[in-house]
Amino acid sequence: MQYGWSGNGGYFQSVGARLLEWYNTQDDALIKYLFELGQLESLGRPGSERGGFPLFYTHSLTHKNHYVGTTEREIFSKINFIDYGYFYDSDKVWYYVIPGPFRIKIPLEVIEKNLNSEGFEFDFIEALERLIIKHMFEQYIKRDALFSQHLTEN
Repeated sequence: MQYGWSGNGGYFQSVGARLLEWYNTQDDALIKYLFELGQLESLGRPGSERGGFPLFYTHSLTHKNHYVGTTEREIFSKINFIDYGYFYDSDKVWYYVIPGPFRIKIPLEVIEKNLNSEGFEFDFIEALERLIIKHMFEQYIKRDALFSQHLTEN
């Protein structure tokens, strides 16, 4: 598995939307091409590293190869202060990955359908994290009578 930095601030509107528009494909050659570019300072249209596109749509190459790992957990191990990542899985689907205490992997198209009015994903992510924590507490309370009693009394 290859992983690395994509630049662009990482927000859905600057990376995720581009992945869906330009690289959401079953075409293995296009995905191979994208990963062969190595780590990027900014993600551009296919072929844009050869010129002919406005700067905003052009790959900005770092000339650094991707890191290679064997687990999904590793994709956040080499880069500090990562808030989210993007993952192309063997099912040929792009995912948005939240690297918190739990790795939350969401199909990128689900993120696209749940943006707030300003085009950001963070309200949806926060709501999802709250639901996960709520579910965990509910399950724990069912299994631990002392913990449940403590919550009720306090």
